Amino acid sequence: IGHQGATSLAEGLDGASLLTSLSLGFCGIGQEGLTAMSMVLYHNTALTSLNLDSNSLCVRGAATLSVCLARHSSLTLLDLGCNYIREKGLRALVPVLQANPAMRTLRLGCND
Repeated sequence: IGHQGATSLAEGLDGASLLTSLSLGFCGIGQEGLTAMSMVLYHNTALTSLNLDSNSLCVRGAATLSVCLARHSSLTLLDLGCNYIREKGLRALVPVLQANPAMRTLRLGCND
């Protein structure tokens, strides 16, 4: 869907506060698309599953996610595999991990 599709999706999901699962793996949203989705992710605290696998989010995307998801406490699955987040991006995600003690699945493969 690319970053433009993510922007359109964000507009459509605005106010969808009961969404529990969002899977956008391999959608090519990149950092720009994630920025567009950030308000949806920030306001939807019902989210339990988020798959952003293979979207080239990089370190900046991990930092954006940290701000969006650190206030969540119900996230049980987070898939950020193949996003080039590297060690610095992983450090940015620490608040998300601390805020989600119920986290059962964390996928971070292929992020070097």
